[in-house]
Amino acid sequence: MILAWLFRCNIVIIFHRYQGNMAKYLTLLRHGEAEPAKGFKEDFHRNLSDNGKYKLNRLGILLKKRKLFFDLAYISAAKRTVETAEIISDYSSISNKEVKRDLYLSGVDMVFEILSSTPNDINHIIFIGHNPGISAVLAVLTNDYQVNLAPGMMAMIELHADSWDVCINRGMGTLNEVLQ
Repeated sequence: MILAWLFRCNIVIIFHRYQGNMAKYLTLLRHGEAEPAKGFKEDFHRNLSDNGKYKLNRLGILLKKRKLFFDLAYISAAKRTVETAEIISDYSSISNKEVKRDLYLSGVDMVFEILSSTPNDINHIIFIGHNPGISAVLAVLTNDYQVNLAPGMMAMIELHADSWDVCINRGMGTLNEVLQ
């Protein structure tokens, strides 16, 4: 009866229920191809090879066409991952960057710890790191153990929760796309 009266009086009420973002997005990027190692001691300081830079620029062009942006980048402090982030930043918007020494050759537990503590107003993260850890993160999040990220390869994952501490768990993601 009240709705009929409101309708006759041309009163419009808009009911809006806030539903928030029901998904988070994680892009995993293995650093580009690096120059040959001169022993483990020097591994941290390896530069990208010319071929690695070329392939990352090619990937960047694709990201630019798609107008891809990231709220936050977590970047290993190794030289080749920082260089990878610089190249990708030329082609896509990254609002904030955090370079972390702990991410150098980190395993799944360390990556999950960092991702789980991310503020929930962040919706899309790019994580730039190393194998075997980055491919292991992909496998655990998606339950897909068939993809091994090569240098310069990117995997885009949709996580099925609206909170980082919830979605960073085994099987909570869907692999949407792999780019190289």
